[in-house]
Amino acid sequence: TVNGRRSSRRHTFGFGNNSQNFPKHSDVAALARRCFVARPGNVFLMVDQISAEDWPVSALSENHAALAELRGGTDRHTKLASALFNIPLSAKTPEQWKESMERYLGKKTRHATNYDERAGMMSESLIREGFFIPVKDCQVLLDRMGQIDPNIKNIFHKWVQSQVSQTHMLITPFGRERQFLSARPNDHNATVFKEAYAYIPQSVVGDNTGFAVLALESEYPAEERFIVQEGHDSIVQDIKDDPETVYEYLLRTQSAFDRSIKFHNGIEVQIPIEAEVAYDFATTVKIKSFDRAGVKEALDKLRSKRAAEEAQRIEVVA
Repeated sequence: TVNGRRSSRRHTFGFGNNSQNFPKHSDVAALARRCFVARPGNVFLMVDQISAEDWPVSALSENHAALAELRGGTDRHTKLASALFNIPLSAKTPEQWKESMERYLGKKTRHATNYDERAGMMSESLIREGFFIPVKDCQVLLDRMGQIDPNIKNIFHKWVQSQVSQTHMLITPFGRERQFLSARPNDHNATVFKEAYAYIPQSVVGDNTGFAVLALESEYPAEERFIVQEGHDSIVQDIKDDPETVYEYLLRTQSAFDRSIKFHNGIEVQIPIEAEVAYDFATTVKIKSFDRAGVKEALDKLRSKRAAEEAQRIEVVA
């Protein structure tokens, strides 16, 4: 897209065919995702950038506390949800937080604030995803977010406004340029600024994935290239269901994402990745450590899950 995000195209019948449009947060979504399966004898290696757009936004906001949390592995969506809803972190386990509506709303509120999305638009977005949150409640969340992280509006947004107003251009750390010629003097330029806020963070994440795909597709022989899906911040490879193979491709992918990203203010970040294994897009197991033991543990757990699901299906049929 013009904002640098990986494109979602629509075919003749008006439906998108980008895999980021796969449903996720419903019972029907789980059934749909089960339809995407690895080839016989293979397993999916799913890798994505951790808190992808939070890194460039925090760097552009000069929020060093946020960057320290990101580097330390803090789950910032959970921490934000705890603050927004006044729920102690100890009230839920990490697994419960990850699946909670509070965390989901925390993530949505952060993204809405990053790109200056208004309460009405946030509410509409949530409705499209199957959740009704009144506009007034969305406004409360956005107001609280503004108090928690004022640097987004006071530093990041003001810098973007200044650049667009003075030069009509933004340049990402990777050198991608976009002109904003519709910005006019003595105008609030709200629509232009909204697009501009999203441009660098989304372009950086999308290009970071693109560079990783390029490395995986160009540095190895054709018979060793197994990418089957690339999302905005993720890559899925369909590879042999073998611990040593998964470990090798995990290291390759980690190396493909290994790059420093330096912003205009001198702040440098390196977006880390996380990985999962799966036999379909619905049931995944996280690789907790990027070593042979971590890979074997994840594959053993995944095989156990598949065996349990198969036994349950047989029992239902019987």
